[in-house]
Amino acid sequence: MPTSTSSASAPEHTPSEVFRLLRERMDMTQAEVARALGVSKKAVESYEQGWREIPERTLKLLLTFVVMKRAGGNDGLSRSPCWEVMNCPASVRETCMCGRVGDGRLCWLLSQSDCRRQREHIGSPTMACVSCPVLRPYLDLPTGS
Repeated sequence: MPTSTSSASAPEHTPSEVFRLLRERMDMTQAEVARALGVSKKAVESYEQGWREIPERTLKLLLTFVVMKRAGGNDGLSRSPCWEVMNCPASVRETCMCGRVGDGRLCWLLSQSDCRRQREHIGSPTMACVSCPVLRPYLDLPTGS
């Protein structure tokens, strides 16, 4: 299986840091993001402080909001599908949900266990997506700690 030619050596962020940074990128208060995600403000506070584990579906929904906001503008972000970025062969695309629906920008939302980055990542599969070269440009996370 071909490997990615990308050298995304982004620093690791904790899930709570990612959650807070993404909320700030959306220019939303904790109360606003809580309403958007269908959770309490206290839950958002707990996610950001690292007191409570962020459910996969909650993190994916937040990532969806960020991509929707950024993808709508003329921001110069690459619109290359994930299978091009990750050099996936046609045989993989045929079985991958992203290839089947034809939208390679939503691989982090659709692919579940199809993505080799997610399969190889220890811990949260969605956190594997945060450093992926397909999703990372949309997130605009800081590169220095």
